Amino acid sequence: MSPTKVISAMEAGLITTHQPELAQKLRQMRDYGKTPDGEDIAWLGLSARVPEINAIVAYHNFTHMDELIDRRKELIRIYRERLSDISGLKFQEMPGDRQSSGNYFTLFINPEEACGTRDTIYQGLKERQIQAKKYFFPALHLQKVYQTSGLPYLGKLPITEKAALSGLALPLFSHMETDMVLHVVNEVRSILQKS
Repeated sequence: MSPTKVISAMEAGLITTHQPELAQKLRQMRDYGKTPDGEDIAWLGLSARVPEINAIVAYHNFTHMDELIDRRKELIRIYRERLSDISGLKFQEMPGDRQSSGNYFTLFINPEEACGTRDTIYQGLKERQIQAKKYFFPALHLQKVYQTSGLPYLGKLPITEKAALSGLALPLFSHMETDMVLHVVNEVRSILQKS
């Protein structure tokens, strides 16, 4: 169970689709990949049925989803408002035709404009026992697991690589108090003033 998730079911997941064929395939894959009659295996699948207790927790949280998202959006608004005057900090932007659940609040730090780097802020917060996350890091195509593929991608995805080196997710969870956000903001400011 992760506090960064808007809706938690302890350990479980949910997929929704309007495509009946895809829905059927997903149902089969969560049940070992069995054919609809259960007599054979059609897909490489899992035993991925959700236990009842997880479903109860998920259902409860779904009934509060709008208020959980609204609270996160309010906390993001405070972060943005209180950090917007700092040179070299940019925020993750959402295109106008999209909506965010407020899963994360991510800063991008430009070390040429800011008085510090992403790693400076990350380390400073860590020393102050504030858990932040180097977000989008390492970039997916640069992770160790993909280094054996034999296809060198370093430098081929410059925007992704820049985001991976500059993105920092600050603490955000639905039951976070406003004072906690203000404390994180003050510590970020303090770290940048000392850099």
